Amino acid sequence: MVFNRFQLQIIIYLIGICLSFTTALYLIIVIGNFPAVFGGILASIVGAILFRYLYLFIAKTNRKLQRFIDSIKYSDFVLKFSSDDKLDQNFKGLNNSFNAILEAFRKERASKEENLQYLKTILQQVNTGLMVVHSDGSVVLVNDRAKKIISLRRIKHIDELKSVDERLYKILSSFSVNTNYLLDFLDNTQLIIRSTSLKIKSKTVRIFTFQNIYSELQQKEIESWQNLIKILRHEIMNSITPISSLNATLRDILDKDLMLDADNFILPEESVEDLKEGLSTIENRTDGLIKFIDSYRAYSNLPKPNFEQLNLKELVQKTCQLLDPEVSKAGIAFSQSFSAEAIKIKGDANLLEMVLINLVKNAIQANEGVENARIEITVGKDTKRNPFIAVKDNGKGIVPEAVDKIFMPFFTTKKVGTGIGLSLSKQIMQLHHGTLSVKSEEGEQTIFTLKFLQTT
Repeated sequence: MVFNRFQLQIIIYLIGICLSFTTALYLIIVIGNFPAVFGGILASIVGAILFRYLYLFIAKTNRKLQRFIDSIKYSDFVLKFSSDDKLDQNFKGLNNSFNAILEAFRKERASKEENLQYLKTILQQVNTGLMVVHSDGSVVLVNDRAKKIISLRRIKHIDELKSVDERLYKILSSFSVNTNYLLDFLDNTQLIIRSTSLKIKSKTVRIFTFQNIYSELQQKEIESWQNLIKILRHEIMNSITPISSLNATLRDILDKDLMLDADNFILPEESVEDLKEGLSTIENRTDGLIKFIDSYRAYSNLPKPNFEQLNLKELVQKTCQLLDPEVSKAGIAFSQSFSAEAIKIKGDANLLEMVLINLVKNAIQANEGVENARIEITVGKDTKRNPFIAVKDNGKGIVPEAVDKIFMPFFTTKKVGTGIGLSLSKQIMQLHHGTLSVKSEEGEQTIFTLKFLQTT
């Protein structure tokens, strides 16, 4: 509507100018007398005045458009167009249109700023450290939690982390997409660092999250000790109680049946057999208690890993070669699969071999009496590029209520066993900054997965 009015006004100006100069030419050239010449001069003056008004009208409109475009270009949405509202109805309409557009931009920017402030407030409140870094190393965003973790009030570039911890700087500078790192950082701080990337306006930014899991690990450790104490108390009481009871029974036998004949003690044959049987039972329970204590000693005195560069394929092949006769003897199909990529980690070959042997032997026992029994070992990398070894069997599976307990020390579902194999295996994986997990479907299959987190 505003544009149409401007268009009409320009047309009127142009028509007026054309008529004025045409009339002036006609009066001066065609008629040529004095009154006509005078009228032609007046018509020319009118045409000049109309041309001047047209020029000023267009120039003013251009200036107004230029101011409007500049206000949008430089996000100056506080500008108001109203100074010439009273001069011309057309300008008033144009001003109203410009003001309406700027108001819409102003509201949109205010909404975006509110959302941005909202997100910033959330980021500052979360208990996870967050840092966003440009490809050149400059820090775009860092929340308060991250500042507290890295002990820096301000950080503009990741190079500043060299003064805090060289290992942390190496992790952030040698960035790999969708990876996890575990770092023992400063006192009472054990960091899980996760990384990813995002492309914004053709620029790639790296996003790092920091989480201190020290307190969680401490809580888990306390819970583990509490569970261990319960199991120790249970096992020891199971051995001590019958021994104490038998001791009282044997004492009663001696008090009642033992007789003195001259200088010799006489004991009925039936009582002698009871004594032998009781002492044998005490011996068996004592041996069981000693074995239990030896198992605890093995669990609590695990040697420190001797880390070296390991090829997972070679490690698995060596272990499978060692176990192949036992698996074949059990009539179980044994297979391995490896990714095309050579996967290497830092680890202790002897300890990891111990874990694999324990898992395969458990799989053999789980497959007893199963038709078409098979054990499969897979080596590869997960979606986050973490190396893993999976041991799968199609045996009896684990009952759901036991799945959460199988890694507890001395817990076992077997008739014969100490119950420390899986707990030792889990402890070995923790020493390798990794995890040992299980998925089982009763009567279908069980998969144990050794996962190695990337560490520094």
